[in-house]
Amino acid sequence: MKYIGIILITIATASIGCSQSQQRQRPHKFPDAAQIEKMVEELSLQLELTDEQKKNVSSLFSTHFEEAKATKQKTRETMEGLRKEFIEQVTAEIGEDKEDEFKTFMKSKRPKGKGGERPPNKDK
Repeated sequence: MKYIGIILITIATASIGCSQSQQRQRPHKFPDAAQIEKMVEELSLQLELTDEQKKNVSSLFSTHFEEAKATKQKTRETMEGLRKEFIEQVTAEIGEDKEDEFKTFMKSKRPKGKGGERPPNKDK
């Protein structure tokens, strides 16, 4: 009888663990063209970008999200690498003096996690 109880507890624990890991591995939701345009417009106003910078940043945003969508292995490391490259490219366009403001803007645009809170960020 003890063994049956232990087996049932083990099965229940394993099934809970599997369901939790499946919830964490939900697909990324990337912005569409209209959302990208809106983000670039907000960023442009906030950072006072020139028309040329706005055009170039818009292109960088579109390219970045297309690359992210097309990436087959959406591991944390792969996506983090894409994000870092994107930040470097945008910073090169807008100037290093606006990098912190840009990073703050991007953090505010990250999707919220379960319960309305933003997922933890290791960029501190």
